[in-house]
Amino acid sequence: EDPYNVFIRKCEVKGAANGLLSGKTVGLKDNIRLASVPMTNGSKLLPGFVPTIDAVVTERLLEAGATITGKLNMDNFAMGGTSETSDFGIPLNPHNPEYSAGGSSGGSGAAVAAGEVDISLGVDEGGSARIPASWCGVVSIKPTHGLVPSFGMTYLDHSIDFICPTASTIQDTALTLESIAGEDPRDPQWIRGPVKLAKYSKAIQEGINGLRIALIEESTDWSESE
Repeated sequence: EDPYNVFIRKCEVKGAANGLLSGKTVGLKDNIRLASVPMTNGSKLLPGFVPTIDAVVTERLLEAGATITGKLNMDNFAMGGTSETSDFGIPLNPHNPEYSAGGSSGGSGAAVAAGEVDISLGVDEGGSARIPASWCGVVSIKPTHGLVPSFGMTYLDHSIDFICPTASTIQDTALTLESIAGEDPRDPQWIRGPVKLAKYSKAIQEGINGLRIALIEESTDWSESE
């Protein structure tokens, strides 16, 4: 059963016996490769395409002990912001199916919100993972450029595509980022040098005292006449 139409395909690929994500189930946006499992990019344009290799992030999820349980619904080739263009139907917002789950990673946000997976990976350029997370009431983060390797996904633009972890808690989102971050020579975004890593899951203990936040004035101060 898939009451919110979050899956394009269900599967079960088990990772290592131990690791940061041991016992966690993960869904991948269906433009991220999982070897031997068909990938659609939310489209019926290329029926029968089956990757022969894993994306780097897929390798790292499995090494961290995660179990991958499905490929998640999305806008057709990620070209949209509401997931309404998917050839596999619209993923629904679990909080209210009359509302949009967002896009283009709508299935990634909705799957976590519905409890269908513990963690999901979406892909973001201008909000395609953060919007579904926000609209579905879960947590996502767009990593710093070059922090998470993008090799093995279907690109819209390899210079600005970002693979983003999504979970129902900050802790699980941070643990996932810890698991998938780090340079890889196959990555077209790699900055060709060491990528600074951190124990992101420990930052929850640090608080926000002294944190400086900037807002773009034009996005917060405007009138209907402008």
